[in-house]
Amino acid sequence: MDTYLFDSSLKLIEQKSEELTEDESEAVAIKTISRAKSNANFDPNRKTREIKSFSYKVSRGGGFLNTKIEQGNFTAKEKWSNAAGDYVWDISFTTGSEIKVKSDERRIETKFAIADVPEDFKKVGFFSWDQGISVTLLPQNFLTIVGAVQPKIQKTKGTKIVDDQEYAIKTYSIKNGLNLLSERSFAFKGPKEVVQMLQFPDGSMGAFFAPKNRVSQLGFDPSILYKPNEYTYLRIGVDGKTIDSIDFVCPVVAWTPSFFEFKDEALYLAGSGSNENPQKYYFDLKDKKDHMVIMKISKGQMDFITATPIADYQAKMVKPASQKKGFDGDVLDVQNTKLRIRENGDIVLVGQYQYRGKSLDYLCHYFDPQGNLISHFTVKNESDVAGEVKLYDNPGGKTITWLIVEPKKVDKETGRKYNYIRMATIDPTAKALNEFSTYGLKTSKEQKDDYFLHPVVPIIVHDKYLVFVGSDEDNKNIWLAKVALGE
Repeated sequence: MDTYLFDSSLKLIEQKSEELTEDESEAVAIKTISRAKSNANFDPNRKTREIKSFSYKVSRGGGFLNTKIEQGNFTAKEKWSNAAGDYVWDISFTTGSEIKVKSDERRIETKFAIADVPEDFKKVGFFSWDQGISVTLLPQNFLTIVGAVQPKIQKTKGTKIVDDQEYAIKTYSIKNGLNLLSERSFAFKGPKEVVQMLQFPDGSMGAFFAPKNRVSQLGFDPSILYKPNEYTYLRIGVDGKTIDSIDFVCPVVAWTPSFFEFKDEALYLAGSGSNENPQKYYFDLKDKKDHMVIMKISKGQMDFITATPIADYQAKMVKPASQKKGFDGDVLDVQNTKLRIRENGDIVLVGQYQYRGKSLDYLCHYFDPQGNLISHFTVKNESDVAGEVKLYDNPGGKTITWLIVEPKKVDKETGRKYNYIRMATIDPTAKALNEFSTYGLKTSKEQKDDYFLHPVVPIIVHDKYLVFVGSDEDNKNIWLAKVALGE
């Protein structure tokens, strides 16, 4: 093993070589992988854990099937995974007794189940184990199930009367077996369906309900139905109690909040939506997106919800001066995208456009703290392989470094991406984007080879600088580059 030590100017000050056994070299390799992950800490002397516990598998009801709870035994063995660069659980489950979940002798179709999971499982990222239409949970005290209740239908000559759409919340105590602790319900005048769920750090669950047009199937009276854009947001705790309940009018008919972020006890959500036909319902509008919707919830209330039409992104587009054309792709068809909330409250969506499975140009949608679009920053991609996008606040906080990790090629056998760096500075106030600088690829005659980022530790954030770590394609020459943020 060769070890190199560089000073702050990237000057080599020490080099040493040593021979290792196979076990020692593997331990060093694992340590290197774990250092690249802030939440991982590999310890070769660590005694891995094995946990056995009672568990509960909730099989979601579908069609004419009842939701079932199967009580069984859960075994989790901890092990290190080189692929994940972290400790993972090797999980097995054996089924025991089971019960059917009903409400007033009617079938319940479970939408989600939550439980107060032990902290040990949370630390290693285990909340639940999903397998097909079942979810396995390990509650300490409570197991809560939320599901739609099959409506009652009264048939008469030529007509039929259908009850309101009802949802049941059933909470079980697991202290001495599985015992029903409480049951309550809530109802909508017309049918509403869960269109998105998200889990909070404390284990509680948030769910968005959108109106679903099933009048012709179920016989609901259209005069009592909610309008297509009247949504409901519920947040339910692991003990089955309602934390938040908000009825709101969405600016568009169909909206899926695909991205969410927690910041200072507030919940921010973003996602594409459609208002192509205001008379239709969520499930009647598919792949016809024409708005980006931003929403903020705090202290049990909706602070705001905005919808930006596609035309605004074209009007507010900012690209590098050297780039002649605009962006290539669907402004609302994005991948590798993240929602980020800056310290000043500004809202940023950063990622990459996609069209029919192809990775296209890069995007940065910049909104003010009230969810209004300020600018649409975009730059052409140089590879048809999906890249990775990062944002760094520059010193002073007025500008942002926009960093793109883009692959020049991918090794078909190993799957390794040969990545290089592209960087530019965004000035949100001036609505300006400067030219991108490229690091790694040959940009002058003086540079003899291309250099590519290390696959495990590619970027080191050091004070106000970024250090890129890599080598040439043959791994014969080490390459380092140190770049000040904002320059």
